[in-house]
Amino acid sequence: MVVSIAGRYEAGVGTLNKNKEENGTVEEKTNPFDYSVTFNNGASLFNSVKIQTGINNWNWQNYNFTARRTGTPVTTESNKVTGNITVKADSIPYYHADYYTAVEMSRRLYSNHNYVKSGLLTGTMWDMIMKYMRDTGNVDILSSTFGNYDNVSLTNLSAYYTNVVSETKNGKLLGETDGFKKCDTNMTTNSGTASYILLTTGSTEQVKKMNLYDICGNLWEWTQESSYLNNLNYNMNETYNTYTLRGGSFGDAHTAYPVCSRACDIAPSTSATIGFRPALFLQ
Repeated sequence: MVVSIAGRYEAGVGTLNKNKEENGTVEEKTNPFDYSVTFNNGASLFNSVKIQTGINNWNWQNYNFTARRTGTPVTTESNKVTGNITVKADSIPYYHADYYTAVEMSRRLYSNHNYVKSGLLTGTMWDMIMKYMRDTGNVDILSSTFGNYDNVSLTNLSAYYTNVVSETKNGKLLGETDGFKKCDTNMTTNSGTASYILLTTGSTEQVKKMNLYDICGNLWEWTQESSYLNNLNYNMNETYNTYTLRGGSFGDAHTAYPVCSRACDIAPSTSATIGFRPALFLQ
């Protein structure tokens, strides 16, 4: 018998190291995050991520942030990223992750355990979560107001955030970020205007539902579910497998993309709005 458990938080690359009081003073760190994931060329999602050009622009893929680069047909290449993801509060989400990275980093989390394995959430698991929320928690999955969306105002933020520039291409928010900053005491994410803000995980109790954080909004999350647009031609005279994304993002309206929503994209695609959530499989 295998028991599957969805990650309580979105996958993260580094967790906030709470400042310790030493000699009666509290010292603010220049970079307050301890990283468990290390990217190519010293890249860091804490700092500003700039929109790039050519094959590596955000509408396609930035190889600094991929675990493995794969293509069609799928081939395994050398690791591009070292370390394991975090599944904790106060983490920088692994945004700009393509599907292959989501699969690899989810698998790697518990790859060396005999009785616990990890992997990317499946579409069936997402559907079971939705059913559980609706039937047990009386959650309106068709009108989610408890996530980080561009038209939902979140308060009581004990988190870090980054602004995301609202540049779109092919209907996707590409997003240059300006680095993660500490939320002010009275800060709200949005009051009805399109101020795109990506938050660290578990930023406020408002984003928790049935003990899961950021299950709606914050980031679209890759799943292993193939989409009906499989082998979609994506403006590059080649075909790519497509997979299903769930839950909406900070760049979407909750009325258009509630927690039960599905979207799809080609496997190598990245965006400021896309991340993932791992699952544990107890054997």
